[in-house]
Amino acid sequence: MRGIIAALQRCSTLRQVQEVHALVLTSSPIPLEHHASALAHLLLSSTSLLIAQPQPGTSTTTVIAYALSLFHLAADPSIFLWNTIIRALTVSCLPRDAVSYFCRSHRAGVGPDSFTFAFSLKAAALLVDARLGEQVHAQVVKVAFESHAFVVSSLMRLYTKVGRMPFARKLFDGMPVRNEVGWCVMIAGYIEEGNVVEARSLFDRMPRRTAAAPWNALIEGYVRHGLPDEALWLFSSMVAATNAGTPPDRITILAALSACGQLGALELGRWLHSYAYKNAMFSNLSIRTALIDMYSKCGCTELAMQVFSGIEVRDRLSWTAIICGMAFNGHGEKALKLFSDMEESGTLPDDIAFIAVLSACSHAGLVNEGSKLFEIMIKKYGLTPKIEHYGCMVDILGRAGQLAEAYRFIMSMPVAANGTIWSALLGACRTHGDDGEIAKVATQNLVQAEPSRGDRYVLLSNVYAAKERWQDVERVRDLMKEARKHKKWGCSFMQVNA
Repeated sequence: MRGIIAALQRCSTLRQVQEVHALVLTSSPIPLEHHASALAHLLLSSTSLLIAQPQPGTSTTTVIAYALSLFHLAADPSIFLWNTIIRALTVSCLPRDAVSYFCRSHRAGVGPDSFTFAFSLKAAALLVDARLGEQVHAQVVKVAFESHAFVVSSLMRLYTKVGRMPFARKLFDGMPVRNEVGWCVMIAGYIEEGNVVEARSLFDRMPRRTAAAPWNALIEGYVRHGLPDEALWLFSSMVAATNAGTPPDRITILAALSACGQLGALELGRWLHSYAYKNAMFSNLSIRTALIDMYSKCGCTELAMQVFSGIEVRDRLSWTAIICGMAFNGHGEKALKLFSDMEESGTLPDDIAFIAVLSACSHAGLVNEGSKLFEIMIKKYGLTPKIEHYGCMVDILGRAGQLAEAYRFIMSMPVAANGTIWSALLGACRTHGDDGEIAKVATQNLVQAEPSRGDRYVLLSNVYAAKERWQDVERVRDLMKEARKHKKWGCSFMQVNA
């Protein structure tokens, strides 16, 4: 049996596991369904493929089907087998099936352990099912597992996912000994809720931080909520504490690169590039994609292209990142060429890639190309246009001076135009000196769509001012005063002594 276990530990694909399975069948006189140890190790090895880095030729559906066939061989599955299959279904994004097997184990009279509850609560969290979670919680209390830190952390994670932070906090405050997982769950929960102040308060109260997880949760939270400065300050503190055993990992670097892109912090971004290279992270595709995005947002399209050119196997995200980078830096022709290369490589573009390439057409004044791409998106790739795609098309036509065509396009849209679209049309009217009916209709719809934004009134005032229609300018400004609207001050920033 030791040889079988050793062979299974070396398996990295389903085919290899099945070969060991065949060896067990041909070499053991005991039928597999009665060979509990061999069955358990086969099931564990096959489901471990779902958690490890996926290997070519190993699909989740095939692995799950094989794992279930093994599980159903057991006449009287042990709690280990039940836990293994519930976990496998959960990590395979089949939470309803996971919950079903949890219920079946209960009906079979098999006593649950802490792992059973943890895996089942994770499935309930994936379903965002508060009622189901409460039912599992009741079972936890019934069998006296509420003092197990592993189970309590899973309950807290469930309540944070379903938006019941007070329940999670009550569990957290009641823990006799708080482990690092519990702290991380609460910090992530407050971040998800948008309460970064309380998340930081908990972070500062942690007695020790032996892993990157709590740092990552807060840094990512700052980035997500538009606080890149805070994210980078915290990252600097983490780097300073590296000697205490908390070096930045891949997730940290990804979050810090995103913050650098938001701030245009090029020098720190280059330092992160160097750090990733020195710490064997540069080969990771997500790191390279984040570098492309960061360099593009900092205006360094040549460096972004260097990183992209070094990627041997490109996925949709890396193609989209470089297309977006070129488009938003005014390199329309390059963006179109890269989009064409993406198609030739066999990578299917998604809706974000089309937003990027349509934006490139807008800035480059490529009306025909933009119209063709919009049509290709629908007819060739079967993508349903979103409001952002319609906005790009209005911008393309408006920038080219085709105001009547842009207006007809808006009227033909199957969705209601939002303020951004009407703003694009009104801006085009101003650029091309059109103060006629289209500008008037655009303004009326714009103010109706976003009545609280004073800058919309200013845009209309500017259209009238360009035509020296001063009475209309005064009328619009009087309307602003009556409605007590004002335009927010513009602002910009620059990095000094980075």
